[in-house]
Amino acid sequence: IFDLRSKDCLGDALDYFGSPADTVYTLLLTLPYLPADMQTAVRSYIQSEFNSYPPYRYQHIGWASGAARETFITPPDVVADLGNHPPSTQLFNFDPWSFNPFNFYAVWKYAEEFGGAASLYNQVKNDLPPLPSDATLIEKPFVNNAFIAGYMGYLELEKLAGQPESTQIRNQLNRIMALRVNTFSKDSPYANAGKTNGNAYCRTLNISRNFIYMVPELADYMRANIQAQVATAVNEYTDLAPYWFVSNAQEGFAENGLNPFFDYHSIFMAKAWILQEDGTQLERYLDVPGFERGDLFYIQMLTAAIENNVPGFDLTVTPSARAIRSGEIAPFTVNVTPYGGFNQTITVSAPSPSPNLDVRLVSPSVVPPADVSMSMEHLSASQQPAVYTVTVTASGGGIVKTVDVQLLVNPYSIFLPVINR
Repeated sequence: IFDLRSKDCLGDALDYFGSPADTVYTLLLTLPYLPADMQTAVRSYIQSEFNSYPPYRYQHIGWASGAARETFITPPDVVADLGNHPPSTQLFNFDPWSFNPFNFYAVWKYAEEFGGAASLYNQVKNDLPPLPSDATLIEKPFVNNAFIAGYMGYLELEKLAGQPESTQIRNQLNRIMALRVNTFSKDSPYANAGKTNGNAYCRTLNISRNFIYMVPELADYMRANIQAQVATAVNEYTDLAPYWFVSNAQEGFAENGLNPFFDYHSIFMAKAWILQEDGTQLERYLDVPGFERGDLFYIQMLTAAIENNVPGFDLTVTPSARAIRSGEIAPFTVNVTPYGGFNQTITVSAPSPSPNLDVRLVSPSVVPPADVSMSMEHLSASQQPAVYTVTVTASGGGIVKTVDVQLLVNPYSIFLPVINR
C-alpha cells in the first residue's frame, strides 16, 4: 500500500535513485577513499552520468536504459514496456515541488570537483524552486532538508561562478535552517491519522523522516544546535524499530511486506554525521545492500563509516558489579581495546569515592590491547550495607573514556525455597 500512496508522502523518492542527483552526489562522496586507479574510473563514470542525465534538467532518469539493480528476473512484458518511460523533467502531483531542489546541491558538488561552474550556473540560475509553506516544511522535515541542500548548493555554485551572492536566497536559507532546528520533533505528525486519511501511510517514514535528504553541512548545523534532541530521537527510533538496520526487513506499517530502505540509511547517517559515532561502532550496523548492485544508500553508509574510523580505544570493566562482605576483596579486570590503528600509551585511574574503600590498580599504564587488574577492599568493620560507585577512567592520545563500576558491601541475602520435582 505504501508503494501506492508514497507519492503523497515523498514524491517519487520510492523510485530509489531515480534522481540523477543521487548517483552524482553519492559517488562524489566516495572519491577521497578510493585507490587512484578506481578514482579515475569513477570520475569518468560520474562525468558520463552527469552529461547523459544533467541534474539541472532531469527530475527522474526514467526506465528506458541502464542495468538492473535487483537480482530477480524481470518479466518480458515489463522489459518491453520500460522503453516507454524515458527521463522526465518534472514531477506531477507532489505539492512541495515539481523539481527536486536537492539536484542543485549535486550540481554544485559536481562543479566543485570538475569545474565549469560559470556554465552550470547559467543553466540553473533561473530555476531554483520556490519554498513551500512553513507548515509543509515542519510537517515534512525531509522536504526542508532538500530545500536546505538545494538553496545551499545554489549559493555555493553562484560563488564558484564568481557571481555576487543572491541576498534573498541567503536570507531564505538562513530562515529555513533555523526553522529546521527550532521545530525539530521526534514525533510523527501522522500518529493520529485515521485509516481514511491518505497521510496515514506516511507513518511508514516515522523513524526516517527527519534525516532523508540530509547533507553533511546540514548535519553539522544540527549537531551544533540540537545534538541532544537528535540523540534522544535516534535512541527512541532504534528502540521502537529494532530491525532498523536490516535491509529488506520483513516488517513495516500497515500492509507493508518489506520496510522501505529509508530507515537503515537515515538512522545510520544520523549516527555517523550528527552523533559522530565511531566507524568501528557503525560497522556493526552494516547489514547487506538492499540490491544486488548499485545500492547508493549502502555506498553512502560505507563512506560514512570509513570517514568516522579514526584511531581510538574501547574501555570495559568486567564484571560491572560485585558484592562482598566487609574485609573481603573484589577483583575486576579493566580491558582497553584499540581500533583504527591506535597505539598510544593509556593510563587507567580509579579514585576511591570513600575512605572506607581501597581501590588498587596493577600496572595502570599500558599500550592496548591490554588488561589492567583492579581490586577493591572494604576497610570498615561495619556490617551495615553500603553501595559504592567507582568511576574508571582511561586516557591517552587525547582521548578520555570512563566506565562506572558498582561495589555492593554487606548486601542483604535473599534465599529462595528449595523445590524438588
